[in-house]
Amino acid sequence: MQKYVIYKVAKNLYGMPAEIIQDMVVLPPVTPVPRSKAFIRGIINLRGKVIPAIDFRKRLGINCLLDENIELSGQLKQREAEHRQWIDELELCVRENRAFTLEQDPRKCKFGKWQDSFRTDDLALKGLINRFNTPHKMIHAFAAEVITKRDNGQIDEALKIVENVRTNILNLMIRLFGQVYTLLEDDFKELSIIIDSKTGLQGIIVDKIVSIQNIDQENIKPTSGLNLGEATELTDKVAELGDDIVMLIDPEKIAGVI
Repeated sequence: MQKYVIYKVAKNLYGMPAEIIQDMVVLPPVTPVPRSKAFIRGIINLRGKVIPAIDFRKRLGINCLLDENIELSGQLKQREAEHRQWIDELELCVRENRAFTLEQDPRKCKFGKWQDSFRTDDLALKGLINRFNTPHKMIHAFAAEVITKRDNGQIDEALKIVENVRTNILNLMIRLFGQVYTLLEDDFKELSIIIDSKTGLQGIIVDKIVSIQNIDQENIKPTSGLNLGEATELTDKVAELGDDIVMLIDPEKIAGVI
């Protein structure tokens, strides 16, 4: 039986022997190193020791968590701007007595489609995204009422509804967008596992530390015949932990490519 640190990157679980792990910390500021390999984020200073920082995601050929969060923030800022424009266009259609052609079904607008397809394991982020459901549906639902009042000559009443939606419901959505941006910027902290390899200390950047636990040798299987993608060159063993599969990483294979 051997003790392993189990960590998560993207949606997969990985493990490294606990005996070679010196520390597990929130990733300190990283100083980029010119002309280094793509998966080397740079160097970090950990209590006076300068350590290379290896981005495990990029080592696997996928986007790093930082890049994913920046991309997600960009997508949501666009969805926020579209709903501001949606309200403005609804008001103009009332004032100018013309057809309102923007999407009225909340499931079919770009945000609705994005929300239906969005998946995350982070409970805080999932909870925030779910809080959009009610105000988002309410915004779209008011379009038909506004247009009906406009068509009946009740221009002032229609404009009052638009302003009420903008002041209350849209502002609620804008506050929710702001909370998501803050969560992505401040609360999603990348972690670094500091390992002591044959080539010295290395910082391995990961998404989440899951557990530290013993694994029986009988639960460890060879990966021969399995296609593990980019992880194939980093491991030749996997472990069964209940219903989960953990790829056991050889830390020397990570450090050996620097």
